[in-house]
Amino acid sequence: MAALATGPVILVSDGWLGNTGDAASYQATTASLRRAMPGARVAVAAHHRELVGDRYPDLDLVPPLDVVAGVSWPWTTAADVEERNVVERVLDEADLVLAAGGGYLLERYGPEPRIRIYEEVLERGKRLMFYAQSIGRFREAELRGRLVAVLEAAALILVRDEPSLAIVDEYRGAENVHLTADEAFLFPSVRRLARPRTLLATVSLHPWDRREGENELDDESHLPEIAAALTRLLESEAVRTVTLASTAQGLGGPAALEDDAVAARAVYQRIPANWRNRVVLTSGYLTPREYAELAAHHTALVTMRMHGAILAATAGVPVLMLNASDKARALSARTGGGIKAIEAREDLARMDELVLPILTDPGATLIGQNAALEQMRNLARKNAMLVAGALA
Repeated sequence: MAALATGPVILVSDGWLGNTGDAASYQATTASLRRAMPGARVAVAAHHRELVGDRYPDLDLVPPLDVVAGVSWPWTTAADVEERNVVERVLDEADLVLAAGGGYLLERYGPEPRIRIYEEVLERGKRLMFYAQSIGRFREAELRGRLVAVLEAAALILVRDEPSLAIVDEYRGAENVHLTADEAFLFPSVRRLARPRTLLATVSLHPWDRREGENELDDESHLPEIAAALTRLLESEAVRTVTLASTAQGLGGPAALEDDAVAARAVYQRIPANWRNRVVLTSGYLTPREYAELAAHHTALVTMRMHGAILAATAGVPVLMLNASDKARALSARTGGGIKAIEAREDLARMDELVLPILTDPGATLIGQNAALEQMRNLARKNAMLVAGALA
């Protein structure tokens, strides 16, 4: 919903509502920027508006910048094209274009269209800033050169992990570059109503991103291993019930890159039939608040999605990230293990062993996790203030 601006106009590019972990970041970003700059209009140029935009009344959603820059994705819709005048008008009025926080500036994601959008923004004389990013090292020389040129032209770059900080320093130097934290850590807390010995599990086929391009998770071989580990937890009565749900599910098809409900169903089918009555399969789209509330009803969470861990942590739920990507390991290391993560692919097969201490004594895990959450929140609070300072 558009608000009458008495302060700066900020256009966030490009929102991805199909992943509710990202949507949590946009909601927190909007709230933080409005606090830092009262009267500001914060518009989010977003994909998936027609599918789920009505679930986000707090966001000022406008069409993505695809058509402005002459690019298109499989999820760019006819409505996006038809409403070009809407986003053109907001872009024309914008005092700042803010590249949304996240981890999409990795070469394996094919980010050339995004880079083309940033080039178009700069060509139009707009100020560009990057918000709480993970940024990878690009091996393809031409695309790397274009990314470096965009980074050099940016007025401010915020990164959410040390490896990204090192890469940006290598590419363009450290001036106006700051290490902060993912904005999703500022997502509003929900009430915790945990039931004893219950486990929420978020499984996925999403690759484990490496800044050098390699990937430890490139097939479905881990799904039987996770199913076996969940079965052992049920058989031992370490857990009474398991819920399968994700921050990236319920859309599928050309509307999204992936649907974790597919992986969840595969895990569910591999759990022996006599234990499936203890497993709840939740496959519809969940907003960030719905996922956080679902997590808050469980003793613990195991998740292959980093934003799932962040949302659960804000709800006071002890988490174990079943993710050994660079971004997950960097987050765990940065918090001194306060936010726990596995170390390698082979740890997935013994997930039950790793989560058992968390289920047995969740309070002990929460001591370190809550300290880590406050550490990350304090860093994330700097994001909007740094943007406000750079825009002044």
